[in-house]
Amino acid sequence: MMELQATGWKASRVFREGLEEGRAEGELKGKLKIVPALVARGFTVQEIAEILNLSVAQVQASQP
Repeated sequence: MMELQATGWKASRVFREGLEEGRAEGELKGKLKIVPALVARGFTVQEIAEILNLSVAQVQASQP
């Protein structure tokens, strides 16, 4: 607890790790959100996975 007071809670390792995890989750959600639009434009699951740097399984799971 003294460490948090001395350096501030934003400097804590737990905070930084949580922030990075949240950013990664947000980035993934954003990518998955555009998958249906790419499918509608005729891109294949494989092409979408390569473009968005996702796995084929992630792309398939995000389709309606």
